[in-house]
Amino acid sequence: MKKVLFATDFSDNANQAFEYLIHLANQLNVEIVVIHVVNLYPKADMMMSVEKRMMEDNQKVLDQMLDRVRPRLSNPAAITGKIVKGDIVERLKKIAEQLEVDLIVAGTKGERNPEDFYLGRTAGSLIKETDTALLLVPAQTDFVPIKDIVFAIKSPRIAGASIVEPLLSMQSTFGAQLHLLKVNTGEAGQDVVQAEALHLGGVSFQTSERNGEGITQPTLAFLEEQPANLLCGIRRQRGFFQRLLTRNGVKKSTFNLTIPFLILRGVEG
Repeated sequence: MKKVLFATDFSDNANQAFEYLIHLANQLNVEIVVIHVVNLYPKADMMMSVEKRMMEDNQKVLDQMLDRVRPRLSNPAAITGKIVKGDIVERLKKIAEQLEVDLIVAGTKGERNPEDFYLGRTAGSLIKETDTALLLVPAQTDFVPIKDIVFAIKSPRIAGASIVEPLLSMQSTFGAQLHLLKVNTGEAGQDVVQAEALHLGGVSFQTSERNGEGITQPTLAFLEEQPANLLCGIRRQRGFFQRLLTRNGVKKSTFNLTIPFLILRGVEG
């Protein structure tokens, strides 16, 4: 990985996710681009000076945020930031494509989401709409070196090697043990796991299998047996969250994680 986009609303949850990213970036040696989207819906009588002041105030907050972390980065020049206007998800998606970022990092929810929600509306929309790998960091998650990664899949085939690149980058950087969890849901095409079909190269991994109607609950149960510092999954139709996502996000009563969740782009083959 070379470039990471961090999406922030300046909330406490976002600041905690940013703290996690700073530690991670120093290990991965990646460039960070911080984006704050101002979702303005100006009224007809709203003065341009008011909108300008809002943008300037947000820029000051962003500048202070970057100034605080630069001394802590192994490469202080490798972080930039920008305030933009528009629809939050559409702007983040477009910027990620334009800058060719390898990963989007965000908190699981912003300041406006209720306490009983694990996943907020914006994070949920990013899962559904972006074509970039996404790392979601839960609130109050402290950085620890990644020693164990659980990679949960339904199909033992992945469409291309580029899909798993963010996973392999983290695994190789930390020398983490990879635990491959294959969830059998009774769907067609769930063959024997082969490293070549998963594009994992020479990475060694331990394989476990579980049965279930979907991938979510068997994965949560497996994480109780096998502690990990990172969960990884692949965005696909009827995959993680697709049955759980509501207009406002995902409640903790249906899904809850206390470790970062890496969601790879694309589909299983």
